[in-house]
Amino acid sequence: MPEAHPTRPPHAGWRFLEILALNALAIAQPLFDLLSGESDFFVAHDSTGGDLLLFAMILYLGLPVLMALPSLALARFAPRSAVALHGATVALLAALLVVAPLNRFGAPGMVAVPLALLVGGLLALGLERIALLRSFVRILAPASLLVPLSFLLLSPVSKLLRDGPVDDLGIEIRRPVPVVMLILDELPLVSLLDANGDIDAALFPNFSRLAGQSHWFRNATAVSHVTNYAVPAMLTGRYPDAVRTAIATDYPRSLFTVLGDTYDFAVIEPQTALC
Repeated sequence: MPEAHPTRPPHAGWRFLEILALNALAIAQPLFDLLSGESDFFVAHDSTGGDLLLFAMILYLGLPVLMALPSLALARFAPRSAVALHGATVALLAALLVVAPLNRFGAPGMVAVPLALLVGGLLALGLERIALLRSFVRILAPASLLVPLSFLLLSPVSKLLRDGPVDDLGIEIRRPVPVVMLILDELPLVSLLDANGDIDAALFPNFSRLAGQSHWFRNATAVSHVTNYAVPAMLTGRYPDAVRTAIATDYPRSLFTVLGDTYDFAVIEPQTALC
C-alpha cells in the first residue's frame, strides 16, 4: 500500500519565507526596537558599521536559516517529520509574537504562556490547511526586510554607520607641551577630602602631593552623572546634548580636533569614541 503524502508537500523556499517573516516580527523587530535607541551601548562595545550590519543580518537572516535547516534536511528522507518540525517552529515563533502583547496587557505568565502556545499551534495548523493564510505570511517575508532597514537607516544607531575620521580644526600650537588628561569615572571629589575640605593626605598621599603642586578646585563637578554625556562635555566645553552620541562625527569640535594638527594621541576611551 503506497505511503500517504503529508497534508502539504514540503517546499524549501516557501517554508523558509514563512520562518523568515515570523522571525522578523517575533524576534528581530522587538530586539531592534530595544536596541535602536541604545547607540551608546554599541559605542561602548567598539562596534563599527560593519559590526552593526553583521548583527542585523544574523538576527534577520541567520536565525531563520538555522531554524529552517533541520526541517529542510528532513524533507527529502522523512517528509512527514519535516512537516511536523516546520509546524513546531512556526508555532513557537507565533507564540513568541503573541506572548509580548499579552504581557503588556498584564496577563500573568501562567496564563500568557499557555495561551500564546495555543495561538501558535492554531497558526501552524492554519498554515498547513488554509492557502490564503499561507499566502499572507509569505507576502510578509519580502516586506519584513523593512525591519532591519529601519534599524540600520532610520534609528539613532544609523549614525554609527556613518561614523569615521573627522578633520582637525587646523589650529597651530606654537609651544606644545606634553598633555595628560585623566578622567576617573564615578569618583566623587568628596571621597578624597578630609574634614577641612583638603585632600586627605593620610588616605590619598599621592593625590595630596599632586594637589600641592597644582591648581585644584574643590567645588568642581561634572555636568552629568552619565559617562556618555559628561565626557563629551569635558572634551568640548559644551553642555551635553541627549540627541548626540559620544562619537567623533557628533562632536567634531573637541580637544582632539583642536590639538590634532600638532599632537599625537595615545587615547583609551572605554565608553566613548570621540578620538
